[in-house]
Amino acid sequence: MKRVFLCFLLVLGSLPVLAQYGPDRQTLQETERWLRVVHFAEAFQGGIRRGVATAGTSNPAVERIVAAPPERIEALVASVLARNLSAAEARDRANFYDSAVGRSVTAQSPLKSRIHPPPSSYRR
Repeated sequence: MKRVFLCFLLVLGSLPVLAQYGPDRQTLQETERWLRVVHFAEAFQGGIRRGVATAGTSNPAVERIVAAPPERIEALVASVLARNLSAAEARDRANFYDSAVGRSVTAQSPLKSRIHPPPSSYRR
């Protein structure tokens, strides 16, 4: 228990230092826009739902992910992805997938056909 507490304090104490190495605001916003345009959260949650339906079991962590608002999932994923992109790269990706050609690619994606609402048997 003492080790867990010490690790918690170490992580908590390092947050201000880690925050200065995060992505800049513009890159983060463009990355979030890119994820919204490609419906990332819906595809991700759909995959989790399929996994739960296939396994026939769930747990509280999975329940929280499935119940989370899509904006929250996109914000969390964007904060990780944006660290590896420049603002221009994130903007280019968002602009492409928001264009007619990009929407066509997204519509024909195998993931798009797998996005579905939760089955009626799934309980939250």
